[in-house]
Amino acid sequence: MSQDAERPLPPFQLFGDSDPRLVAGGHSHTACLIIAMNEGRIDMAAERCAVAFTSDWVPPTTDAYWDYLVEQSAGRTVAILWSGNEHNGKFLLQQKPPFRVYDPEGVELGPEHGDWVPRSELRALWSPSFDALRAIVARLTPIAHVLLMSTPPPKSEQLVRAALATEPYFLEQAAQLGYEPTDLQITPEETRVALWRILRDLLREVAEAGGATFVPVPPAAYDERGLLLPELDAGDVTHANGTYGGMVWSQLLHYSSLQAAR
Repeated sequence: MSQDAERPLPPFQLFGDSDPRLVAGGHSHTACLIIAMNEGRIDMAAERCAVAFTSDWVPPTTDAYWDYLVEQSAGRTVAILWSGNEHNGKFLLQQKPPFRVYDPEGVELGPEHGDWVPRSELRALWSPSFDALRAIVARLTPIAHVLLMSTPPPKSEQLVRAALATEPYFLEQAAQLGYEPTDLQITPEETRVALWRILRDLLREVAEAGGATFVPVPPAAYDERGLLLPELDAGDVTHANGTYGGMVWSQLLHYSSLQAAR
């Protein structure tokens, strides 16, 4: 074995083109972009795209990762997929007592779904989770064109139930809520979509306030209820697959072209 082969991989690296014009980065939802590359859903050389991610595929969480992304983004377009599982981590399973959220884009749930929780309370709950993103955008906008990409919409109850058996985090949460594994109560789809839209709106506001461009989920990726299409499911509770990643690449390239034309 050569000395080079024995050297450990760097903690972060670019997957894709070695001199990209578009660099994507962020938390776990970014992985679908790498999967799309591996599946040949984007011509990396022609489009000159890359993803800044961890070499061991563990979703990045450290300040050092964001320093690396800033370093790789200078003079380029950078697309960030920020978090995106706040609504799943807290509210995937039906709370006790249940609650409902007014959604100006969706249907109005009846009292059987619980008491109203104001959107303002949920915005206040989640807004601090975007503070670090606000700081990162402030670092990036002087040196790069910045795109903030919306993360995938929620999945149907059927898809969630099929994946829950392999998710220890949610099974533990279910036990804490008093649910038996065979009787898990999933938060209604309408409520989960409403929660996701609050996060989407917060992301859009961060983009507008920071001089970045908000990039919505491709309309072809979700159904009339606002749920991720089944064929885009990655097989777990929250993430999307390489087909979805290819759709996101197309969306990012489109918005990158629009930005370059300004």
